[in-house]
Amino acid sequence: MALDSFSGYTDYSVQNAANTNSLVTSGAPLSGSESSSTGQLTLYGLVAQSGQAAPNPQAASSFGYWVIDNRRVIAIELDGQQSGVMMLEGTQPN
Repeated sequence: MALDSFSGYTDYSVQNAANTNSLVTSGAPLSGSESSSTGQLTLYGLVAQSGQAAPNPQAASSFGYWVIDNRRVIAIELDGQQSGVMMLEGTQPN
């Protein structure tokens, strides 16, 4: 089984049903692992903290993913904690 790890940062926002908690947290830490044999990402830093706009960096989310090309991946959350769809894009530091 191939298992790769990664880390970085994301701009994170939470939107609740009342739309009262939709502030953006810039530069939220993101880490996790990827299994190419199962097509699953396990990411830390995307689970909302109760009543806060900032994510919980210790809580994991599970996503199924599909590769678009050598720089982009689309993923859909599978764990039932939240509804999440994302696109990951590789960048090079300046």
